Amino acid sequence: MNLRSTSMSNTIKLPSQDELYRIFDVDFDTGTLYWKKREDKSNEFNKKYAGKVAGCLDKSSGYVTAGVDGTKIRAHRIIYAMYHAECSTDKQIDHINGIRDDNRIENLRLVDHVQNTRNVVLSKKNKVGVSGIWYNKARNKYEVTVGGKATDTGQRKRFSDFFEACCYRKSLENMLGYHPNHGRMQ
Repeated sequence: MNLRSTSMSNTIKLPSQDELYRIFDVDFDTGTLYWKKREDKSNEFNKKYAGKVAGCLDKSSGYVTAGVDGTKIRAHRIIYAMYHAECSTDKQIDHINGIRDDNRIENLRLVDHVQNTRNVVLSKKNKVGVSGIWYNKARNKYEVTVGGKATDTGQRKRFSDFFEACCYRKSLENMLGYHPNHGRMQ
């Protein structure tokens, strides 16, 4: 079975689960990949890499990546595919706690794009401390949005009381299946 790894911009074909197990050992409890001794590699490769941690942190994205046949693949996709034997092209792997280099299997879940956007940290631009709520100075009201858009009423729901706005927003998040971690500070 060929597995695919997706990002927002492209699709990378993952090796099969058997091939991944031929290349890597994995500790699912820590989310760490290790290079295996490989018959198809030189003695030099095996002396230098076999048994050592595979991959490195990509500082620009925050994800751990490992090179497989000249292609960089995010470690969480490799680990998920090794554990579950699949990594669908129309799905994403969500880091439940929002920490991109925490690849423990218990921290990874297969989700669609919408589900993945319902488990994000609070935006640095947010001024009130709760995701989906902003303060409209001109109206002297707190306004609630969902997914950056107006609520189901077709308009922004407005509240004089911050607590009421928070309760309304959280009830929408619960109703729409947002992850409990959504809007956490990091």
